[in-house]
Amino acid sequence: MDHDNLQEMIRLVDTTTKNCIDILREKNFVSSKEIMTYKTMPDTNEILKSIGLYAASSLDKYKIPFILYRVDIPKEAIHHTMAHECVHIAQMLKGDYVPLDETSVWKGMEVDNLPDHHPDYLEQPWEAEALMWGEIVMEEMIKRDSSVTKHVESNFDHDN
Repeated sequence: MDHDNLQEMIRLVDTTTKNCIDILREKNFVSSKEIMTYKTMPDTNEILKSIGLYAASSLDKYKIPFILYRVDIPKEAIHHTMAHECVHIAQMLKGDYVPLDETSVWKGMEVDNLPDHHPDYLEQPWEAEALMWGEIVMEEMIKRDSSVTKHVESNFDHDN
């Protein structure tokens, strides 16, 4: 990806992420006090491509939530993917979700992590909540902007 296209992708993801977080705040999923620092980072090393994901969220070594996203994510998948990942950011900022290596902490309880392509992956409590709230965010984005469409049903790259 050339420099100009990369900068355009970064701008689009950052704008979409801000809009998603604003909607989550307006819908009272997360409070303004809870929305502190988070970041988005392009996956220039193609780690996500190798595991078949468009994006993933976690905590950095300073416990700051981040979204790592593929720079080749299809434009029609950006809104849906960022809506889902922003729910995870809000979950982390609220303290509901603490992703770890082999386990995660969900609302104070340690839960084993399932691999990304496990059939029950989306049934993990943080994923189920992100699916539900991600759809709410998507519906609101579609209402506000007619250029936003719901083409992609998952964060997974089904071509990989």
